[in-house]
Amino acid sequence: MDIQQIIQELQKHQLLPGKVEYKPLTGGTVSRLYLVNNELVVKCNQPVTLEMESIFLEMYKEIECLPKIYYVNDDFHFIVYSFIPGITDYKGINKSMLLETLIKEVINHYKQLSEKSNSWGWADETSSTWREFLLDRVQQSKILIESQLPEEDHMLVQKILKDNKRYEQWKHPYLLHGDCGVHNFVVNNGKLSGIIDPAPVWGIPLYDVIYAFCSSPEDLTVEVLHTAVSELKMSGKVTTEFLNQEIIIGLYIRLGNCMKHHPHELDQYLHAWKYWKKQL
Repeated sequence: MDIQQIIQELQKHQLLPGKVEYKPLTGGTVSRLYLVNNELVVKCNQPVTLEMESIFLEMYKEIECLPKIYYVNDDFHFIVYSFIPGITDYKGINKSMLLETLIKEVINHYKQLSEKSNSWGWADETSSTWREFLLDRVQQSKILIESQLPEEDHMLVQKILKDNKRYEQWKHPYLLHGDCGVHNFVVNNGKLSGIIDPAPVWGIPLYDVIYAFCSSPEDLTVEVLHTAVSELKMSGKVTTEFLNQEIIIGLYIRLGNCMKHHPHELDQYLHAWKYWKKQL
């Protein structure tokens, strides 16, 4: 659908006044985005993607940091949600404070699904277990970073995930943002004011914390992470050993993303990798 058809549909449902101003927004890698009347965002993407995003936003509509969903096209060709003013530039913000705000205002409000829900991983392409989802992500990263690490490092990650009982204390998944990185953080007046563009995942809340922690190469230290995680509320016990191992998994996956999208940050992430290996 083009933007004029979308505007007509929204006017038909009395969601827009007679006079409408709009402009394209940049930043979406696959989506087409438009800012309408400086208040609403129209997003166009694959229907299955927009369906899952609308489910996430509807489930967590009480969370202030997330956009408010206003309209979903019947065939999921587009959705409309509130515009969060600010910039997607986290530079200059203390990482500990950023993670603390994220955990307290968003992640601690995640909901664990019912006993009937046993799907894990990508919401539109689920896995049978959380471990299986992570193994798949690790394998994809290995293809990209195989030459960057010695074989023993690749084996280390496989060894951690080899334990079939590693995640058994989490019987049922939570619905997670899934792409909870600094590139999707909206900052206003030096504070985290919004989180946009979910790619929903069924999993454990710790995943979004580690994803956010690893999404920028600065301040990847034990002190920053452990201080943030101390604020996390979720079912299940997380020991220091378990947490450090999860960081190894998260960093390994991030190294793959780094090679693909941000190769200029590789040296910083390799330094962090050596640092966290020592924590084990």
